[in-house]
Amino acid sequence: GTVHVLSNSDLYPSVCVCTNLGQAEAVSSTQKNSCQYKLDDEAGPCRAIKDRYFFNVNSGRCELFEYGGCGGNKNNFETLEECEETCLVSAVNFVKTNTNDKKPCHLPEAPGPCRGMVLRYFFDSSNQQCRRFYYGGCFGNANNFRTMAECQAKCLSPGRPGTHFGSVDLHQSPQKLSRSEPCFTPVDRGMCDGAERRFAYNPEKKRCQSFSYSGCGGNENNFISRKHCIHKCIRKGGIILRHQFQSLVYSFHSFLFNLRLCD
Repeated sequence: GTVHVLSNSDLYPSVCVCTNLGQAEAVSSTQKNSCQYKLDDEAGPCRAIKDRYFFNVNSGRCELFEYGGCGGNKNNFETLEECEETCLVSAVNFVKTNTNDKKPCHLPEAPGPCRGMVLRYFFDSSNQQCRRFYYGGCFGNANNFRTMAECQAKCLSPGRPGTHFGSVDLHQSPQKLSRSEPCFTPVDRGMCDGAERRFAYNPEKKRCQSFSYSGCGGNENNFISRKHCIHKCIRKGGIILRHQFQSLVYSFHSFLFNLRLCD
C-alpha cells in the first residue's frame, strides 16, 4: 500500500505504525528524540542556575534539574506540565484521537516502541481485571490509564457485561478464591506522595477496609470503592453471599417447625 511519511522529529523516534486502513505510516526522524537525551548531556556550559525539567528514560518520569542557562539539549522544559505533555501525554493523545475503536478496554496491552518505564494500567479483557504495565512513553493504544481507579472507572463501570455491580445473583454458586488472587496481597499504598482514599480486602478480618493510596505503584488489591472491593473479594469468594444467609434462615425455621410437631 501507500506509505505516508510524517515528520515530527521532536516528539517521536523513527517507528512504523499500522493504520486502520492497513497502510504503513512511517514517522521519520533525522534527529534523536528530544525525550531520550540523557541528563549528563544537558546542563550546558554556562553557570546560571535555572530550574528546568527533563524526561528520565530510566524512571519514566519528568524530573527537576538545574540548567546552566545555555547549550545543553532538547530534553529541557521550563515546566513540569510541558515536559509531561511532550514526553508522556502527547503520544497517548495521538493514539486516542486517531483510533476508530470506541472500546479501548478490549485493546491489547501496548507498551509502545519508546524506552521509558512509565507505570500505567490497562484492562485485561481475558480475565476482566485492570492490571499494571510499563509504558514506553510514546504510541501504544488507548487502553492506557494513569491510575488503577481510572481504568476501573472506564472498564468496570456499572452495567458493563460481566461485572453486575450493585446486584446480587441468588442462584450464583460460591467460587473459592485462591491465595494467588489480588485480594490476598498485602495493602500497598505505593510510592508517590498523594493521598487518595481506596479500599483493600483484609483476609484476616474478611472485610474491605479503606486505606490511603499514594497515587502510583502498589498492587491489585486496590479498589476505587468499597462496592468494587466487595464484588471482587467478598461476593466472588462466597464469604457473605445473601443466598447462603437465606438458606440458613430457612433451615432454622424448618427446625422450629419440626420441633413443634414433635411436641
